[in-house]
Amino acid sequence: MKLRSHILIITGVTLLPLLAFVWVTLVLHFETGRETQLQNLVGTARALSLALDKDFDARVAALKTLAQSERLHAGDLKSFYDASKRALPDHEGADAIVLVDSNGDQAANTRRPFGESRSQYGDPVFIRKVIESRRPAVSNLFATRVVQRPVVSIGVPVVVDGITKYALTMSLSPAFIQRLLEQQAIPTHWLSTIIDANKIIVARTRDMERLLGKNASPSLTAKSAENSEGWWIGQPFGGETSYVAHRRSSFSGWTVAIAVPVSAVNRPLWQALGFIVGGIVFFILVTLGAALLYWRRIASSITALSDAAKAIGQGATPQIEASPILELDEVRKVIETALGERKKTGDQLRYEALLVQKITESVAESIFITDSDGHATFANAAALRTFGFSAEELLGRSLHETIHDRHPDGRPFPKGKCAFAQTRTRGRMIRNHEDIFLRKNGTTVIVECSQAPLEVDGRPIGTLLIARDITEHKNSTQPN
Repeated sequence: MKLRSHILIITGVTLLPLLAFVWVTLVLHFETGRETQLQNLVGTARALSLALDKDFDARVAALKTLAQSERLHAGDLKSFYDASKRALPDHEGADAIVLVDSNGDQAANTRRPFGESRSQYGDPVFIRKVIESRRPAVSNLFATRVVQRPVVSIGVPVVVDGITKYALTMSLSPAFIQRLLEQQAIPTHWLSTIIDANKIIVARTRDMERLLGKNASPSLTAKSAENSEGWWIGQPFGGETSYVAHRRSSFSGWTVAIAVPVSAVNRPLWQALGFIVGGIVFFILVTLGAALLYWRRIASSITALSDAAKAIGQGATPQIEASPILELDEVRKVIETALGERKKTGDQLRYEALLVQKITESVAESIFITDSDGHATFANAAALRTFGFSAEELLGRSLHETIHDRHPDGRPFPKGKCAFAQTRTRGRMIRNHEDIFLRKNGTTVIVECSQAPLEVDGRPIGTLLIARDITEHKNSTQPN
């Protein structure tokens, strides 16, 4: 495996856990961000519901004050009617104050002159609820019998002498509730809806003219019945899928629902995630770029060391550039130190070889070196002159078979009886041994020889033979 692969693996092993951690963090960030936005959406629905309840509470308080009127308790309905007419303009959005008896008949209605023929109240179920429970209540959307238009009523019980004799109501136009909804500054891409306890649309930020009095969607009807508050995903008003938050009032039973397109909630989160992921990708690319840069620096340094090693193996003395990597530069320094030592050793060896060459070339004796098989590996100039061979003819051949394989009379001289061969095999040294060698032309040379085994680390590698030509000396000492 190449160095680049190792570096990329190390980088990947380092980055992958980090990327996994970042990914989990991003997912948690997304979920947390979405949950925060949805809780804020629920909070907005709650705030709208509380604002509506606050307006209802204010009207309940006003009705309770009117219900305590002495004129009403004294049975002076005309005076009570006049007082109600005067109080009506003080209550924004109210279009009538109606006094209804326990039979559902209107005892007084500010929409009509006092004393007109009495008629049934438009929502008798609501009147019975107020009278029987003896508690304030808010009606559902219903149509009045007098003006035949949809209204909503807030009612309080009127107790006279311990008996709930009347229900005092204040009618509100859905248009007022619509204005109340619009005053909450709902974003234009949000859709807010108010439905009554019968799941009828009372107010809506869009398409109010078309949908007033219509049934709420089945999903909104079901979800608002399941829980008083929460959020969910659906298409409660048609169109695109939305996150929907709702809050059902415990007092009125009305529900405020706010729908926000899923894309509108998720888009900022995805944009934030995209920015973060883009940053991560950028830094990963920077990291990989840095890894590749350092890989090239390391690879170039290693290549330089490798080329230097090859050159050294070929006997050259290369110049190695300094590496920016401390450890590799230490290797370079070690190699350069070794090269310096090798140069010194080589110079010393060349000097010693030259010295040996000068010595061997200047002496008169013949000097032979053989390998462990007895083949000549060196012969000095004196040896070549004395025996008439060239270096090419002598080197690499068996020295015994070349100059010592016959007796002077021509009889073969077996290698097994050769003292020099025994020196090589037995490791014995021979000193001042007189013998007869043969020249290339077949003439004999009387020599005085010394031979010693050569060893390296205790292992025999050959022999050294020194032969001095004593032919003339021997002939001059022979009697005539």
